[in-house]
Amino acid sequence: MADGQSKRRSADQIDFPPFWAVVRGAQILLIVIYAKFAYLSLGTNYFVSGLISSIGLLLMLAAFVHGVVTGTADSSGIHYRRYFRQRTVSWADVLEIQWVRSRLKVFIKGRGKRKKKIVFLLNPLKVEGAYWAHRLGREVSPPDILERIQALPIETPPTIASAPPYAGWYFRLVLGVGILFFLVFLWKLLSAANPVAH
Repeated sequence: MADGQSKRRSADQIDFPPFWAVVRGAQILLIVIYAKFAYLSLGTNYFVSGLISSIGLLLMLAAFVHGVVTGTADSSGIHYRRYFRQRTVSWADVLEIQWVRSRLKVFIKGRGKRKKKIVFLLNPLKVEGAYWAHRLGREVSPPDILERIQALPIETPPTIASAPPYAGWYFRLVLGVGILFFLVFLWKLLSAANPVAH
């Protein structure tokens, strides 16, 4: 009986948890690195500008990864965690689930007409090929978790569909921000290696 329950628990896992841990670990590591840069530049002419640029870059990074969560699904709803606090959203509040490459985007009712979005990261080795085959019109099975969600006894099931990958402008924007982030990071690394004499 215990073995059956443990299999059921593992079957309800929506995402690939190690990816969530990597995203949150990298976020914490970058906060520590930029705090160290700010500390090293304390008392120099570069402190204020360095601190402002560090805060700006960290806020942009947080905006990109804020929606990433980890969690499980059962007949009562989706149980997820963004950072530390566990939350639950009922299926009645889940509007749509979009399969986009190795991500599941879950759109939830917000205040008024607004929608909130949470993102689960899947294992790309298992779903990336199937996603592109599906987008090309071939008959392929969706990720296992989508089949398990569809099999749940849900009174008001959400819409489940695959969605196209990012638009070209979004990809260029992310690439530009990524390059800017890397250049500022490299500049701070080099300036920290050669601190200005006090």
